This record gives sequence, C-alpha cells and structure tokens, in this order.
Amino acid sequence: MVQDMTCEESPGDTDATNRDSTRDAGPSETIVRTEWVESGRPSIAIVEAIAEATGRDPVSVAPLYEHIDSDALDALVTAAKDSSRPDVRVSFSVDVFTIVVDGGGGLEVRARSTGV
Repeated sequence: MVQDMTCEESPGDTDATNRDSTRDAGPSETIVRTEWVESGRPSIAIVEAIAEATGRDPVSVAPLYEHIDSDALDALVTAAKDSSRPDVRVSFSVDVFTIVVDGGGGLEVRARSTGV
C-alpha cells in the first residue's frame, strides 16, 4: 500500500556526486543510493535497490505495481530527465521502505530495520 506519496520540484537539487550504488547501514535503518538510469527505468532500479537493502534476490521482491503505478512513475521521472526539468523528485513509502527518485537520475531507498 502506498503511503504519503509526494511529488515535488526541488530547485537546484540535482546532486550527481554519489551515483554508484552505495549501502549505508545504521542501527535502525539501511540506505541504498544508486542511479536509476543504469537500469533504464526507475521502477526496475527501485526493485533492485529494495533487493539490495534486504539482501534478497530482485525476483523475490514484491512487484512495485502492487503499490504504485510504475508505468506512470517511469514516465514522469524519465520525462523530467529528458527535458530541462531534472529537478523533479518523487517520494513515496511502501511497507518499511521510503523511496526517493529524481529526474536527475538519483535513487534512494531507506529501509527501517524491522527484520526484513
């Protein structure tokens, strides 16, 4: 179930310095940062990042379309990347994950530690 879906423009916030996939583990959450353009579609990169955050195979991750219209998300974010508006940012929550994807190619998945 999608919770707190937001779409916002963040002027000037197109930080491209950390585009390699990184995984940060804290005492209460796991954060995966990557660039979705390598996957071609933001929705595919989100599933891959959730799999990385949980240590599971991407095939075992619940399909994203059960929570959000993944085609609409892909269209919105890739259109922003292909235009002069890469400052579009979409954030939403799915289960224990908070996902932020932007038109500049950035993706961040945060997982609260709950034994996932």
